[in-house]
Amino acid sequence: MQLIGCWKNIPIRWNTFALRQQMLFKVSAGLKYKTEANNRERIRFTYYSGVLVLKGHGTYITAEGASHRLGPGDFFQRFPMQVHSTRVDPNEQWVELYMDLP
Repeated sequence: MQLIGCWKNIPIRWNTFALRQQMLFKVSAGLKYKTEANNRERIRFTYYSGVLVLKGHGTYITAEGASHRLGPGDFFQRFPMQVHSTRVDPNEQWVELYMDLP
């Protein structure tokens, strides 16, 4: 386990586990700082991601076009292979705590 940073005295760690020397099982967690420039449109992850918004406001949009407003304290999930978009509001500083699982 590698310590990669700290936020308000909370250690942020990244774990990588090798299984049978052929398969890589990656679990990652940490903080991401974003602005409008980091908006992602119609993306698809190959893994699960759980996200807790700590600061800022934005929108999560499903593949069907359903729009969900996000702000501090909101938790949202990105499921594998599901198309979605995330947009940070203009002039906002977004901070998220995330965990990615294979």
